[in-house]
Amino acid sequence: NGENVTKTSDACKKAFEVVAPETHPGVTINKTVNNVEHATVGVNQEFTYQIVVKNTGDVVLKNVLVSDAAPAGVVFVSADKGTIANNKWSATIASLAVGQSETFRITAKLPSYLAGTIKNTACVDASEVSGTPDDCDDATIDTPAVPVVTCDGMTVTKISRTEFSFATNYTVKHATFVSVVYVV
Repeated sequence: NGENVTKTSDACKKAFEVVAPETHPGVTINKTVNNVEHATVGVNQEFTYQIVVKNTGDVVLKNVLVSDAAPAGVVFVSADKGTIANNKWSATIASLAVGQSETFRITAKLPSYLAGTIKNTACVDASEVSGTPDDCDDATIDTPAVPVVTCDGMTVTKISRTEFSFATNYTVKHATFVSVVYVV
């Protein structure tokens, strides 16, 4: 009939089939406070949370969301990147290359004494990685107890015209009682 007919066998098709390599997206987050996992901070003294997000996979990650809500009693003061609204911090990393890390710093303070350990958790979520969130990490703080000395009672007894005797009762919390100095 004069037409050229080309027929490719299935074996030949498979020999030239292009298969995309399997990808393994991954992301991690690491959080510290003043460069350690746990720190003791003073009341009304600023301290710094540091968050490091790293692409541990084999594909570029896009629009990676990083978030951190301040725990009760902690106030976020400022951040070097991202935004703080209603004591919650968030940032979006537009593109995170394979092996690349992005670091964030949040300045915070503890306005008043809180007993115990206070845990603060930050999380990361990338659409290319399964799970929601993809990873979280925390850092903890505590604050030294503020000494409280209460004078429960004082008795002054006149010994002579120029001499007096003082007797006092004190309650001491969060400290060891050493002495009382009276200035007359």
